Amino acid sequence: MAQTCEDPIALSTLTGCDCLLANEMFQSGMISCQDVCPDNCDVCETCFGLICSETAPSFSPTPSNELCDKWTWHECLSETGKECKRLIRDECPDLKIIEIVPENSLVTSDYRLDRVRIFVNDAGIVVDIPRVG
Repeated sequence: MAQTCEDPIALSTLTGCDCLLANEMFQSGMISCQDVCPDNCDVCETCFGLICSETAPSFSPTPSNELCDKWTWHECLSETGKECKRLIRDECPDLKIIEIVPENSLVTSDYRLDRVRIFVNDAGIVVDIPRVG
């Protein structure tokens, strides 16, 4: 279930990314958002996260992911990074990493269920929807 992204920077936020085979399988009914990934399969978790983002927070890619019931924070757009971080920490205190990152920064492309990155502009305002990953 390999993923495609518009560019390497998009991979860090999964903006413009798609999992073509997984999306085909989802559209044809071969898989659903209630399915679970094999243990420790980052690619599978990423693809399910992309496909099922509209049904979040009911989607959980692995039965053991109980860190947070929410996957995205649309309400953080146009807020300060600090306000957004406080909101996410209040809603999901078990997340290990909630980091504020300058927009267009290079970040690792690994997908982590215990991390949220908050991308901010030079004024410290959130410019992309924060999401688990």
